[in-house]
Amino acid sequence: MNKEVQADFDTLSILAKKGITEEKEWTLIRDDKTSLPIQLSLTSIQDSYGRVLGYVGVVFDITERKKIDRLKNEFISTV
Repeated sequence: MNKEVQADFDTLSILAKKGITEEKEWTLIRDDKTSLPIQLSLTSIQDSYGRVLGYVGVVFDITERKKIDRLKNEFISTV
């Protein structure tokens, strides 16, 4: 799957290096050019000296949440 990542992905990794877990919404672009809204949570794995050994990323599909938000907004705008 091809992924388009916004420029501020580096910001997430910098925060994760400092021990700050950060969550951000992203849009992944599939091979068929359709998009998938996700929420990414990125945390660093550090040794006892504070050196970053790697990262753990958790991705949530937020398609339904986006759809519900859109429907709420449409309802409010018609009322």
